[in-house]
Amino acid sequence: MTAVPLFDKSNVSMSDGLSKIGGISFVIIGALFFFKYLLDLMAGPPPSTGEEILAWVVSAKLPMSLVSESLFFVGGLEAI
Repeated sequence: MTAVPLFDKSNVSMSDGLSKIGGISFVIIGALFFFKYLLDLMAGPPPSTGEEILAWVVSAKLPMSLVSESLFFVGGLEAI
């Protein structure tokens, strides 16, 4: 009795679309992480006292919300 492979690799070439999509998603993920880094720089580090933290949250509301959105898209792309 001979062993039959579960997946025949002879019909698959490395130039198929799946490998190209994987490369593109890594580039997009890298760009989104760089975008997150820039947004973190725009928001700045959080201050140490309570009143300053509240003022910081109000002033950096847009960059901080875009950080969470970019990480959401990164998570979706990593699932591909």
